[in-house]
Amino acid sequence: RTALQLLAKMVEIQVTPDAVSYSTAISASTRGKKWELALFLLSGMLAMQLRPNEVSYSASISACEKAGHWQLALSLLVEMVRIRLTWNTICCNAALSSCKGGDWQPALSLLRSMPEVQPAPDEISYTAVLTACQQRSRWQPALSLLRGMFDEGVRPSEIAYSAVVDACELS
Repeated sequence: RTALQLLAKMVEIQVTPDAVSYSTAISASTRGKKWELALFLLSGMLAMQLRPNEVSYSASISACEKAGHWQLALSLLVEMVRIRLTWNTICCNAALSSCKGGDWQPALSLLRSMPEVQPAPDEISYTAVLTACQQRSRWQPALSLLRGMFDEGVRPSEIAYSAVVDACELS
């Protein structure tokens, strides 16, 4: 609520909030685990005729990820493409991580599309999808992803290995 109050105070004292002000407020709401406020602020940027940037979208996607709203996180990525914003590793990894509690298939699709649009998937990207596979006991895609990490020169972490082992054990 404080982020919203500060933006209102800026308007009250005739200081027009800009994209940086909004992005900062969105990031603050993410840290406070207030995903609804983050999305409200993102839409508020449009109402103020401000163009959201990669930072505002990454923070909003992170807010959705922390709240377990993977569908919203993925829809924000789609919206970024629609308004011609470039994905970055932060927004992609947040969207991938949001799928841990949801469906592994959209996470796998996103991971596979990352090299086409940049950025290249990193260890965090792969581990997020491996964890989503683990939670759904999907050992076959998990093993395939582990092999893919080696093929792409991405070194798996202990967490990645553990996710694959758990996926195999749970199936």
